[in-house]
Order: sequence, then structure tokens, then C-alpha cells
Amino acid sequence: MAISHRIAKHASGAACTLALLFITFLSQQALASDIKWNSLPSDTTISAGGTLTLSASASGSGTIKYSWRKDGNYLGKTGSTLSIKSVDSSDAGLYQVVASNSTGKNFSRQFEVKVSGSSGGSSTTEPKPSTDTGSLGGSGKAILSWDKPVERENGDKLNWDEIDSYRIYHTNGSGTINRVYETVFWKRDLTLNDLPKGTHYFRISTVDTTGNESQMTGLLTKKIW
Repeated sequence: MAISHRIAKHASGAACTLALLFITFLSQQALASDIKWNSLPSDTTISAGGTLTLSASASGSGTIKYSWRKDGNYLGKTGSTLSIKSVDSSDAGLYQVVASNSTGKNFSRQFEVKVSGSSGGSSTTEPKPSTDTGSLGGSGKAILSWDKPVERENGDKLNWDEIDSYRIYHTNGSGTINRVYETVFWKRDLTLNDLPKGTHYFRISTVDTTGNESQMTGLLTKKIW
């Protein structure tokens, strides 16, 4: 399903001065404690008119269900294999599979699908990543900040009252999402304290009031000693 109004890039703006912090955990997107990925699709390029097949496998307790997303939106497709016949440029984008059971959900890393030999492109369905992703700092904690987006992918102006929230994805080195945090539209920073030793990875996206989610920003890395 093509979506022409997607959030695009972040531009410099004054830091939010509101002191009240309102951060909610997306519990429905938290890593399911016992679901592990056995296999995931790789980035792929497919010729226009062909059949796209993406397969994934996860293990965990009970019955595991699968659902598929493209560019941050659910496709309404279930099962461990996603198949799309007669692909065209609108099928290009960033795909993701979600495994769920009674303990919760595990969101996979994203994998890119490109379509060759087709006219046009997928610029209306794929938001551009932001180049301004904020900063990290502090010993034992990560401090993230970012700027308010002012433009949609198609060049239309994005007003402040069209932004619903920001999502901060905390991932591991392979791109698997460990936890997702969400801040309200006026809160453009997040501090995480008491992080365990190791390397932590973060990406940020923007969600508008109609539920469209931008592509994630570039990767932020924080090493805790």
C-alpha cells in the first residue's frame, strides 16, 4: 500500500525546554524474553515482475505467530514466509518481521528490498533517513537528543501539530530490537541510566498523527565500560 505522506528529514531546531518528562515504554514492542531468531532474510534485489519471497524462523515457548511490516507499516501478512507476486517499484523498501507468543513480541532488524528494471521509484513510500541524530555521552548512561522534523519525504511542510511522537529503538549489534522507547512530540531527548557493560546501539524515528512512521536515523553507538 503506497503512502505518499511520510516523514522525511530532521532539521536543526531549538532544544525543547519543557522540564516535564513523559516517556512511555511500548510494552507491545518490547523484546519477548524467550523468542530468539533462528534465521532472517538478507537485503535483496529482485527484478520487476518477479516474485519476492522472504522467510524467517524463530523459536520460543508456545505458538509463535509472525507478522510483516514494510517502511514501518504492517502489511496484514502473516506466516513465517512473505510472498509478493509481480513486484514493481512500490514493493521496494525496508521490511521487518515480528514474532510473537504469550510472552510478548520480538521485532527483527530491517532488511532492504530493491526492485530493478522498473520505471519510477519508491520515493513516495520510503522516508529519507535523518542525518542529524543527536549525541551520546556520560559514563554508564546514554544521552540522546534530536531535532524536530520540518518536512515530509515528498517535500510537503510538516507542522509541529502533525507530529505525534518519537520512537527510540535500542538494538544489539545485529540490528535486533531489544526495546523501544517513545517520547511525546515536544520531548526531543532521552537519558538512559544504569546501562549494563557492553556496546549499545540506538536509532530514532518520528511518528505523525496518522500513524505513519519515518525511516530510522543512522546508527548511534554507546560503549559502557
